[in-house]
Amino acid sequence: LGAGKTTLMQHILTNRGGLRVAMIVNDLNEINVDAAILQSPELTVTHAEEKLVALSNGCICCVLRQDLLNEVATIARSELYDYLLIESSGVSDPGPVAETFSFESDGHGLSLKSFAVLDSIVTVCDGVTLLRELVNADDVTDAATLPAGVSGSMGPIRVGQLMVSQIEAASVILLNKADLLSDDETKRAVGVLKALNPRARVFATVRSNVDVRQVVNSNSVTERATETTLKSAPETQDQTQHEHSHSHVAGAHQSDCHDSHCSGCVRQSEAERLGITSFVYRQRRPFHPSRLHTLASDVENQLGGVVRSKGVVWLASRPHAMALWQHAASRVELTRGEPWFATMDELEPELLAEVKQKSGWDDKFGDRQQEVVVIGLSMDKQAVTDRLDQCLLTDGEMAEESAGCVWFMDDPWPEWEEEEDD
Repeated sequence: LGAGKTTLMQHILTNRGGLRVAMIVNDLNEINVDAAILQSPELTVTHAEEKLVALSNGCICCVLRQDLLNEVATIARSELYDYLLIESSGVSDPGPVAETFSFESDGHGLSLKSFAVLDSIVTVCDGVTLLRELVNADDVTDAATLPAGVSGSMGPIRVGQLMVSQIEAASVILLNKADLLSDDETKRAVGVLKALNPRARVFATVRSNVDVRQVVNSNSVTERATETTLKSAPETQDQTQHEHSHSHVAGAHQSDCHDSHCSGCVRQSEAERLGITSFVYRQRRPFHPSRLHTLASDVENQLGGVVRSKGVVWLASRPHAMALWQHAASRVELTRGEPWFATMDELEPELLAEVKQKSGWDDKFGDRQQEVVVIGLSMDKQAVTDRLDQCLLTDGEMAEESAGCVWFMDDPWPEWEEEEDD
């Protein structure tokens, strides 16, 4: 809120280069668009009441404006406009709005892919408060005045968690109010944004003044070619930015790369100078569920300096499937992921060879391991590593293993609904 989103909308509308633009906005009074622009036949502004509803598939993280799909379809079918701007609330996750473009209306066969192409997802960040708010553990409902009904639909969410979600969902990020920052403050903030979302275009701006071509008809969503929302899990992948490659969790660049032509490494060196570091925590030993839960319950103090961590976790009490670790601000979520390859009865030789090459393979435990990317500000990597290591099973506990890589021990984490299927 107050980052400069409305200013950006005004900037786009007054520099649209002859494009016929339609808009869907939260509150016309907040836009305060010039009367002359509103009277132009090349522009329409649609006022949609803020009302969030769950998708028909029952997924609570996929909430849409009740009339958004119909509004977009109506505007597209009119063939009167070239481009549509959708302004979401500053306290909403842009991911669900983006998902509308792949959502098919139940019973009506209505899909926005038939009418429109998602071009850009733009997040505007307040450069002055960015780093402070990223670790803000307050509930969004305590930190902002929300439209009626919004807080109940969103559920409890921390300010820092919401900001990370907005940053990771973006294809373009504006670091606004850059005139109020020193050069080092700007570089540090940009470095944090790139660490959280390395695929997005990042621009430092004053009064949201950016080349409109970078946000309109920019094709930035297609270029990014990925979905990075708070709910999506990072995957191990090969980075091929240069001739040699590193296999690691998305979002972290290997520190053992010495290629002077590698732009990723140049950025990492500058980021480290500004206190922005990241690494991938890997271990071939399961976490004790109770000790990991204790850490997660006080994660801000337990993992000092960590802004974001995400990845795949191996819980000793749940050996059949990956646990997906998501941490932002003071909130940690641990949800069920895919089954470990080691639990499958038969693996095709080609697939097994690929898994061994990318993730490694233990003769006893297969592909089970800890693999979490950790991003921090002024973070003590060794201290964070040591604290996570303390949550692993001890040698004595490892010896208590039952058949099938199972350890029977107290597990305070919520049960997985699908767990009984294993």
